[in-house]
Amino acid sequence: MDTPVVLIIYNRPDKTKRSFEAIRAVRPSCLYVIADGPKDEQDASRVRQAREITEQVDWSCQVRRIYAPDNLGCGNRVASGLDLVFSECDKAIILEDDIVATPAFFTFCEHMLTRYEHDSRIMSIAGWNGLISYQAATCDAFLSQYSSIWGWATWRRAWALYQFEPGWPIEEFDARIQAYYSDSFRPKLQRHKYVHQFWKQYKSWDLQWAMTISMYYGLIITSTVNLCQNIGFDGEATNLTSFNIRGLFPAFNPAIEESSLIVDEKHGPVQDWYDYSVLLLTLFSQYQDIRKLALLHKHPQFFPKHQNRVGWESSLQPFNEPGRCMQIINHLEHFITHPELTKCKDVFQRLI
Repeated sequence: MDTPVVLIIYNRPDKTKRSFEAIRAVRPSCLYVIADGPKDEQDASRVRQAREITEQVDWSCQVRRIYAPDNLGCGNRVASGLDLVFSECDKAIILEDDIVATPAFFTFCEHMLTRYEHDSRIMSIAGWNGLISYQAATCDAFLSQYSSIWGWATWRRAWALYQFEPGWPIEEFDARIQAYYSDSFRPKLQRHKYVHQFWKQYKSWDLQWAMTISMYYGLIITSTVNLCQNIGFDGEATNLTSFNIRGLFPAFNPAIEESSLIVDEKHGPVQDWYDYSVLLLTLFSQYQDIRKLALLHKHPQFFPKHQNRVGWESSLQPFNEPGRCMQIINHLEHFITHPELTKCKDVFQRLI
């Protein structure tokens, strides 16, 4: 495989091994390894173990190691590492250490990177399908506004627009976000995150990437079936809760031929249903106790009077749309079952 592959690691050797084995299976000719430095001496051992795994390259491959001697933090390390990657490459396929990709993912990304290289509308390619499978039309991929970085790819031309410290005037931000989305909730949520600079609170890089795509009216080529598995929902996670329904999502490995790949190149109501549904799922899949939160939503007078009130209210948006959430869960139950999913279904059913 000729397209450069980027693997972002830190201190999780067990997960790094699984992600690296998936890369080894497709034998890319160019591999970048981005690694943050240890926080302390105890951390240093696990950081070293994770790096050693990626040194087991037993195929013909040019390897570029972007290692930080000290801890930069998740956001800064990834952003600065990708800056360097795209100073040297026109395009790349990107995985983090907790993403295990199927061979089909790499084939899909490589074909899409070539096909849409000069289409400025397309800013990213996603191998993660946020509903496991979603057939927007008779096709292999569709256009989405939902930015996923759980197995993705992009070009230098798109990454060049990225701002790690966003500085758009708020009037411009509001106007563009409202024009981009078809509803009122997503602009409100994005505005809240922007005004309160959530990327600093969570030391993120991907929130800024999603905002960049929105601000430039970008679209994401999304596979109709999930091509990657997220194995990071456990105690080792940096920015994720210990259990999440999305950690149960299976990954598929369909046969992919470039000549027969069909992309639905419009973005309309059918595609927007996917985008908005994935957002709702993202919100309620993070609930630690959905029954207590349902009570809080029912009695908003108990919300603390705090500047983050809008954020709390936004996180409870699924309770305002129980019918849609039921549709999402019914769809997921074709592929997965779990007591937490059943619990969510029971709560939303009572709200209808």
